[in-house]
Amino acid sequence: MAKTNEQGKILEQLVAWLHQEPGVVVQHDVRLATLGGGKRKRQFDVLLTSYVAGHPVRLAIECKNEQGPIGVEKIDAFRGKLEAVGIPPSLGIYVSAGGYTEGALDAARGAGIRPFTFEGLSADRLSQAISNAFQSVVVLLPCVTGFDLTNDNHLPIGSVGEAFLVYDEKGRFVGNIADFVWQAWQTGDLEPRIGTASLRLEIPEGWHSLIEGRHLPIRGLVVRVEILALVMTVEGEARRAAVAAADTGEPVRQVIEATFETPPGLYALRAFRSEDELREYLTSSGLVHLAHRVRSPRINFWNMMYWPPSQRVAETIAEQMRLFSEGRIPDPRPFSFEQIEGHDPANAWEPIADEYLAGLQGTEEGELWQPG
Repeated sequence: MAKTNEQGKILEQLVAWLHQEPGVVVQHDVRLATLGGGKRKRQFDVLLTSYVAGHPVRLAIECKNEQGPIGVEKIDAFRGKLEAVGIPPSLGIYVSAGGYTEGALDAARGAGIRPFTFEGLSADRLSQAISNAFQSVVVLLPCVTGFDLTNDNHLPIGSVGEAFLVYDEKGRFVGNIADFVWQAWQTGDLEPRIGTASLRLEIPEGWHSLIEGRHLPIRGLVVRVEILALVMTVEGEARRAAVAAADTGEPVRQVIEATFETPPGLYALRAFRSEDELREYLTSSGLVHLAHRVRSPRINFWNMMYWPPSQRVAETIAEQMRLFSEGRIPDPRPFSFEQIEGHDPANAWEPIADEYLAGLQGTEEGELWQPG
């Protein structure tokens, strides 16, 4: 009997919690006086009270956390309680954890009582069922993988690095390909969608490349960009409470509660190269999988560094080049991404180099920063 009472109470509490919302007074284990004015009162597991034009409207809920289905006699008993206290049967709700017999469903429909089943109890029906929950942070990172440059040059380019740099009609350095891609990412011209994209850049008339000392007008510039999703996931617990229509099984009301604790230490990242792959991962397991998308403030340029360069990277490269110029180390170029940035995507949020910002602002403090 003690276990049965405990089972009944947990269902009543969950049903009451499920109906909590603004403007509704939810009471648990309520006793109401009968219409005859006698001393006898009738008990209701959950009572919902709201107001329409200042008049109270009450809905009474009967909860049964039993192993087997509810029979006709219990529906009839609930109907009798409702009528005894003046609540119309159409404002009565019956919630069962074990289902109903066909006769009970017919009796409920005939009286206007709404029969629901409850979902979300543990196997022993003494608590809520606990399921896995996941929370992911999805960082969208554009990676420049190649470019198609059209000009009047009919000879092979001696140094690909020269083709990265762009000059205006007066021969002034105005930026490199990474600058234009980053600007498109910032303005939304490069759509934040996982996968590959061809970004066609509009180059003003007279802008050119300086290749092996020759000024070559840029006739067209298309940059190939792959937008990766770097995903960090932590696991938690989720609990679901729901009532569904007894005849159709369609959920009528549900609440999902998830809790997460972020453990310390390093996290493994998953990389996804398409929206379909990411969608399958986010929906493949767990009762709930929360995903937060954030756009990286920088782009991955040629798998060399995050662009624009951070102050730390600018100082690292400057120091390496100083040591090289003094003959103390071999030429460190080309720099590798791992050598400069490491493996932590949080480095993309580091402060941008002062020299680069000065160039963006058009001050006399420096031009747009150029690697190596």
